[in-house]
Amino acid sequence: MRHMTRARGPAMVTRREKGEQPLMHRLETMAVVALLALLAPLAAPGAEIYRWVDDEGGVHYSQQPPGDREAERVKGARAPAEDPARRQQEIEALMESNKYSVYKQRLEREDAAVERRQREYLTQYCRTLRDKRRILATQPQVREQTDEGYRMMSAEDRQQRLTEFDERIESRCSGIPSTN
Repeated sequence: MRHMTRARGPAMVTRREKGEQPLMHRLETMAVVALLALLAPLAAPGAEIYRWVDDEGGVHYSQQPPGDREAERVKGARAPAEDPARRQQEIEALMESNKYSVYKQRLEREDAAVERRQREYLTQYCRTLRDKRRILATQPQVREQTDEGYRMMSAEDRQQRLTEFDERIESRCSGIPSTN
């Protein structure tokens, strides 16, 4: 999905062309910065914190530099003097919980949008049912279309159709307020 921004004139410029990062990348970056800010007060003499980028472009932070690639030391950040492996696990757990949180929020927004569309559809459906029932109940003569053409609806057919409308309205529209 391409994110578009309006530009003056007919040309449209994508956010990527303007140098902006996708939302998920920005959220992950903010999560890492927040994590480092939380760890900063704990920084005492201890291990350095390193930053490196993997083959897929993912940014990683660790107390130990990777053996197979170059890493830069994060200036001013030092890990507490404790077990580096345990601390790395804690950092990874925090980053994973943040990814889960962002994913969960996106799913909740999507679910809310689906529920809203379903509610709008049901509201329109119930409005149509009630309108058709009102017309059937108030018009002195009602024509209906059959395979052979149009015919006037008999009193029995009319009453049966009113009963069907009432049953549908009661079963499907009980929580939907009437707009009449």
